[in-house]
Amino acid sequence: MAYSIDYIGHIRVSPPINEAEFSYLTAFCESTHEAGMGIYDVSDNPRAPHPDGGVRVLERPGDLPDVFCPWLPSCAGRCLTIPDDGSDRRDAAVWLQFLIDHFLKPGAHASRSESEEFAPFTFDHQLDAVVAAHRSDSGSLWLIRAEGHTVTEETVWCGDTGW
Repeated sequence: MAYSIDYIGHIRVSPPINEAEFSYLTAFCESTHEAGMGIYDVSDNPRAPHPDGGVRVLERPGDLPDVFCPWLPSCAGRCLTIPDDGSDRRDAAVWLQFLIDHFLKPGAHASRSESEEFAPFTFDHQLDAVVAAHRSDSGSLWLIRAEGHTVTEETVWCGDTGW
């Protein structure tokens, strides 16, 4: 059975991400991450249609949580949010921890990269807030909590699994 997940809220980022971080993280989150790509690769134009116009079968890369990262920078760099655009947005807590560990916190993995793309990154961000998540098929409800550099999930109601 197909299902969707609805998210309510946003995660505050302090200090706000700068313009270079905002641009890169937007491209990163809008790009499809497939097996065989580099961990930090982004599409030149992530919204461009697939060249052959067909449907691709996506294979999740082994070093990323999923093919799609749900979090987008918003609020002039002061928050991360999951857009309500009908996309398949799963593994939100795992992806949020990935973004912290690779791009946001002091000593993040990308800070050790030799790529010039990360030269303007500050790697000095703290996150703070709670986002509620609701799964459509079971009704399960949980919270995704970000505090500093740590992400946790808390089940509020496990839902009805009797279908």
